[in-house]
Amino acid sequence: MPKNQVHPRSCCPLTNALEFLGDRWSLLVIRDLMFFGRHEFREFLEAGEGVATNILSDRLKNLTTAGIIDSRKHPTNGTKKLYFLTAKGKALLPLLREMILWGDAHCEGSQAPAEKIAYLRDHGDACMKEILESLKKWELENLGEEIIQVTFNH
Repeated sequence: MPKNQVHPRSCCPLTNALEFLGDRWSLLVIRDLMFFGRHEFREFLEAGEGVATNILSDRLKNLTTAGIIDSRKHPTNGTKKLYFLTAKGKALLPLLREMILWGDAHCEGSQAPAEKIAYLRDHGDACMKEILESLKKWELENLGEEIIQVTFNH
C-alpha cells in the first residue's frame, strides 16, 4: 500500500477526510503553507497559535503519511526540512477558502484584513490562481523544477 493511503475507518468520505483534517493543527499547517509561505518547523511554531512541538511533529507526520504535504532537506541547512503541499494538499485550497469566508462571516473576533477577505470572497478564482502561482514559484526557487511536476499534477 502506498505511503499516502491508509485503511479507511468508514465508507463515509467526510469521516475519512476528517481522519487527517479533523483537528485545528492540521488545518493550520495547511493554512500556513498555503497562505503565509511558512515552510519550516520553526515558522509553524512562531505562527502565533501556540502549538506544542510534539503536536506539530505529529501533525506534520500525519499530513505526510496522508500525502497532503511532503518535505525535503533544507538546501542550506541539512538538519532542517522544508515542508510543502503536494497536489493533494493544494486541492484543499477551495475548501480552505470557504472555511475562511465562513469563519469571517460567522465567528466573532476575526481579525483578518477586510480587504483580503473581500478579495477572497469577490475574486475567489483569481485569488486561488495567484496562491497556486505563488506556491509554484516558491517550489521552483527552493525545491527545483522536478518537484513542480509532482506537486501540480493530480
